[in-house]
Amino acid sequence: MGVFAVVLIAALTLADPRTPPSSEYQLKHVIVVHRHGDRTPIHSLPDDMFLFEGYWKSLLSGKARSHIRRMAKEMKINDAGDWHSQLTPVGLNQMRKLGQQLRLHYATERNLLSDTFNPNQVTAITTATTRTLESVKNLLSGLFPSADVNRIPVTVNDIFRPFQSKNKIHLSYSGHAKSERRALESRIHQAVAWTTAALNIYSPVTLDALSDTLMCRSHHHLPIPLMVTPHVVTHLLQLHLEDQLFPLRFDPEGAYHKAEYVPVFENLLQHIQNGFQNSDSKMTFISAHDTTLSLLLEAAFGKKMIDYPRYASALELLLWESPQSKVVTIVFNGKSVDVEACKLQRSGDLENGCDLDVFKSLGMN
Repeated sequence: MGVFAVVLIAALTLADPRTPPSSEYQLKHVIVVHRHGDRTPIHSLPDDMFLFEGYWKSLLSGKARSHIRRMAKEMKINDAGDWHSQLTPVGLNQMRKLGQQLRLHYATERNLLSDTFNPNQVTAITTATTRTLESVKNLLSGLFPSADVNRIPVTVNDIFRPFQSKNKIHLSYSGHAKSERRALESRIHQAVAWTTAALNIYSPVTLDALSDTLMCRSHHHLPIPLMVTPHVVTHLLQLHLEDQLFPLRFDPEGAYHKAEYVPVFENLLQHIQNGFQNSDSKMTFISAHDTTLSLLLEAAFGKKMIDYPRYASALELLLWESPQSKVVTIVFNGKSVDVEACKLQRSGDLENGCDLDVFKSLGMN
């Protein structure tokens, strides 16, 4: 083997974000919190009925789709009958590929999982939407290609769909937060007014509906006026994310933090605790949303979010144990996430990761 090949292999090994914190640690369990795959728009714009509704509906036909809709209804998931917010064929493929990648990392390379499906090893959880249910089913089909994924049980837990209480919490801002809020609202108003005029839409449209629908159209290369460039669509999405996270960032009394972040993180901690305690259980999959990932990355791990996580994004929490301690390492879309609070309290020969006791306190103060 040439010197270059040896150096390249060594570099790839060093760059692997899934390496142990140190040589004495054993991988016990992995929790994957992932976003669903590519989907149809959640909302409609006034021109959808005439120009685009037929296209979106055409993506959702077929025997397999009828089956997933029946399954969703049996699980009391009530959004299965409409063309809105449903996984597309592109989304199905994204999730299978994610499952194949995880199979490579955790079955082939690390032997954490059995080669074939073992019900004792895997827990699958979805929020109460058809797109997340279908996403985790297709992820599992990539992870276990020989298994009948329809027989793999999936539990519904809508705690992992945050920001549902936004309109129920009244926050009053003052000082700097108040001026920042006014500035954000002004930028939102200007962006929505300009974009709706470019689309020849003159009825009221929310930022949420506008940004989401244009994102879906651009992903599917559907007609959009030339002046509504990809930069414009990205700007709308960034404004929407900033609007969504604003109460969390400028929460004067912690009410929003308590309502949105704490339930998600506490539920996640329960799965982490189970992962360490149950020696048979090897992987937990939580099929969720961009908002779930944004919330965890910003509030828990201190990563200021500028863009929404892309479709099929995956947050992997690797649970490691040594005779002395328990450690969590974090990987997001294939890259290591090093949390500042964990670095400050890292001891011994740990090269990365977060001591479990430190991890439990992230974002909770």
